[in-house]
Amino acid sequence: MVAWPAASTEALGEDAAQLANTYVLAHSVGCQALLRCLASLPDGVKLGGALCVAGWWQIDQPWDSIRPWLGPLPQLARVRAAMSRLMVLLSDNDPFTADHAANGQRAIFFNMRTELPRRGLLGGLALIGAGVFLGTQRTAALPPDRRTKMNTRKIPKTGEELPVIGLGTWQTFDVGPSPAERASLLEVLRLFFAQGGRLIDSSPMYGRAEAVVGELLAELRPTPAPFLATKVWTSGRLKGEEQMRRSVERMDRLGRGQVDLMQVHNLLDLRTHLPVLREWKAAGKIRYLGITHYSLQQLDELERLVRSEQLDFVQLPYSLAVRDAEKRLLPAAHATGTAVLVMRPFEECALFRRVRGLTLPSWASDFDCTSWAQFFLKFILSHPAVTCPIPATASPAHMVDNLQAVLGRLPDEKIRQRMIQLLQ
Repeated sequence: MVAWPAASTEALGEDAAQLANTYVLAHSVGCQALLRCLASLPDGVKLGGALCVAGWWQIDQPWDSIRPWLGPLPQLARVRAAMSRLMVLLSDNDPFTADHAANGQRAIFFNMRTELPRRGLLGGLALIGAGVFLGTQRTAALPPDRRTKMNTRKIPKTGEELPVIGLGTWQTFDVGPSPAERASLLEVLRLFFAQGGRLIDSSPMYGRAEAVVGELLAELRPTPAPFLATKVWTSGRLKGEEQMRRSVERMDRLGRGQVDLMQVHNLLDLRTHLPVLREWKAAGKIRYLGITHYSLQQLDELERLVRSEQLDFVQLPYSLAVRDAEKRLLPAAHATGTAVLVMRPFEECALFRRVRGLTLPSWASDFDCTSWAQFFLKFILSHPAVTCPIPATASPAHMVDNLQAVLGRLPDEKIRQRMIQLLQ
């Protein structure tokens, strides 16, 4: 494995003028070698372009000599900065990697120019330029209104529209200050905002996540402003107010002087914090208030509070595999006009493990779905009480894939039952 990138680097050289007029054709493992070669180029040196044929991120049944290529990826931000143009050609019947749609989605991060494939020739072509996403072949084939329209849901208490996919920050944004640690997160946020995303959820429990979000937002300065949600996670009024002030300072680097949503994390000292949140809302320090809990054993308590308190939001666990909230809590939220944020939509990747090796069913195209991530997210979004799932990711490719769930149709009740049966 070491020899391939080294040989590629030696062949290309480091002459900036020459590289700017150099175009590379890479195939299969050669695509992986090229990415690692580009990551090693000096800053400011850029390849003219590349055509990557049958590239992949995963192999269905890897053999010994291919396993080293499935390890840690190169610095993807450096790879993208080192290319002026990239085209990716994928087959929809590759014998080594069946999920051509997922491979196409993951190619999106690198691409700079937009071209569409001829139907029937390419299994997938994914390109980005100035924030414009065209997606894989199936997405590009959507009717124009479905291809470009970002679905939104209203916050019931106010009617404010929110894009229906948010961004969680648990574990993924708890990183250090170095640019290398933050490069992929910066790209995640760029893609998120370019596709119209707004809601970012964090907590002081998540280590440095609040501060990292705030610092990256100060660098990006997105328009429109993001919808910032965080939590209070301590006991006592004085400690709670101090923690909330620090959270606002960390996340609000755009000078608004507030976060949009403050939630009582896991109902900790709820009776103390809920009156304070009402005071802060009345004073304009926050715009909305809510509650959260991760445990299924607390769903009944969440339901009781949703029915007895004037809450704007409730955050709860819900997925294709864990549907306990459907029984009482989601109907209660719907009946009381309480917005619903959904944590753990992929069950911390357990859902992907359950479908490993399975091909996405052909009927997924009936609701404009081209990947398993979209399959899981569209199931959640098809429940009328749900406002916004908040999958966490540090991967630009996964971010783009998740955002595709906001496009097109959602499954109806009949299809929802098929989805449940498929997972069983």
